[in-house]
Amino acid sequence: AAKTSGKGLSAYIAQINPALDDAVKQKFKAAAESLEKISGPFETAILDPKAADSIKAAQAAIDAVHEAIEKDVKPLVVKS
Repeated sequence: AAKTSGKGLSAYIAQINPALDDAVKQKFKAAAESLEKISGPFETAILDPKAADSIKAAQAAIDAVHEAIEKDVKPLVVKS
């Protein structure tokens, strides 16, 4: 594993826009929680029609993280 030191991306974003940092953290938390709601191993759950709603909710939560990173975080860290 690579060793890292120094402040992370969250600390950088928090300096610029604390509300954005909090919002992104909440989106990551929601995505993790929605993934935990999928019962059993994913390779089994994906074939179970009863798990469809949980899987769709997890996909939506992950999409929300991706969108926040692309639209809100990326412009703060990538120069045009």
